[in-house]
Amino acid sequence: MAVRNGGLVKQIKINSPLARIDIVEAKDVVTLIATTIREVREGDLDPRIANTIGYLAGHLIRAFEASDTNDKLDEIKAVIVFLILLKKPLK
Repeated sequence: MAVRNGGLVKQIKINSPLARIDIVEAKDVVTLIATTIREVREGDLDPRIANTIGYLAGHLIRAFEASDTNDKLDEIKAVIVFLILLKKPLK
């Protein structure tokens, strides 16, 4: 039956819009994941949609981590340059 119906079996309908969660920093992703888990457990969200949200949230966490690492690296470079300039005598 599923083969005969093709993509019709896989259609997912969302009866009510998902709550908006603004994601500005990594801790907001925790809120997104916790909300998604709660909605799946309560039967308000299809697990396939939750799986997609989780997958995208994982990528978002890695992007935040990369951004934080780059910021820390820039700070370290600035300190090194400052220390090098301190050691050079003024003319």
